[in-house]
Amino acid sequence: MTRREATSPLALLHHLFPASLLRQEASAVGLVQRVRKVDVVQLFLAVVLTVSGRGGHTIAALHRSYLLRSGKRLARSAFWRRLSPAFSELTARLLRRMETDSAARPPRYAGVLRHFKDVIAVDAPVVRVHESWKHGGPGTRTKTSPAAIKVHTWVRAVTGELLKHRITKERYADSKAFGVEWKAAGKLFLFDRGYPSASLWHR
Repeated sequence: MTRREATSPLALLHHLFPASLLRQEASAVGLVQRVRKVDVVQLFLAVVLTVSGRGGHTIAALHRSYLLRSGKRLARSAFWRRLSPAFSELTARLLRRMETDSAARPPRYAGVLRHFKDVIAVDAPVVRVHESWKHGGPGTRTKTSPAAIKVHTWVRAVTGELLKHRITKERYADSKAFGVEWKAAGKLFLFDRGYPSASLWHR
């Protein structure tokens, strides 16, 4: 049976993370302790949709996105306080939940892909971060990007479902981010030449 896919980033986020789930998880990590002016659903959507765009993104841009989405006035300092370790934990919990759900629903391919158990796209885009983090995550372009990280991902190529993720320094080798074990036999991996590793090819 073919699943109906979301047709926009916003629709996909609503499908993956219903408002009830977001509020439940936000309460569990202590991000929301009582009903206040800040809507955690709009906060999460504003941050995810803004940082997913190209280029650098300031706190001011995130703040504007939240104001436009929620239609409520909120001081920048108050908004900044919501981007806390609890918000980070909320995001991590949601990512782990998505990966668990994806792994529990193995696909059934047809046509030329019918012989594969899965088709997985592997990539590690580089994300610039504030230069104050250059000692913890120095970038390879010291003048234009003194600090940067890599977001390593395994994504189910046909549906876009997230299977694995890991965040490292930019200088971390792509091929070392995830181990490819023998149980991956029968799966088709798609990756570029950033993954040169004799042991990886052997596996």
